[in-house]
Amino acid sequence: MGPQRETSIDARKFILRLFKKGKSYREIAKIVGRSQSCVQKIIGRFKSDGLIEHKSGRGRKSILSDVAKRKVLKDIKIDPKLVQSN
Repeated sequence: MGPQRETSIDARKFILRLFKKGKSYREIAKIVGRSQSCVQKIIGRFKSDGLIEHKSGRGRKSILSDVAKRKVLKDIKIDPKLVQSN
């Protein structure tokens, strides 16, 4: 499986417009140059969640709190040798 590219918001809106006009998944996929499964996922997400854009808050949570990040950056600013590796 190759690298995945994200479908732009404009492309998603266009896919939904075509779907509302009665085009099939296959026809839409051919028009926009995406796979049929990609088109199905975009339309399915819109039907279930009403969303066009990605949900926020996905991905791994940060290990350090904002306070800890600021402290690390401050310490590095004071002594840059802390981050040098040999």
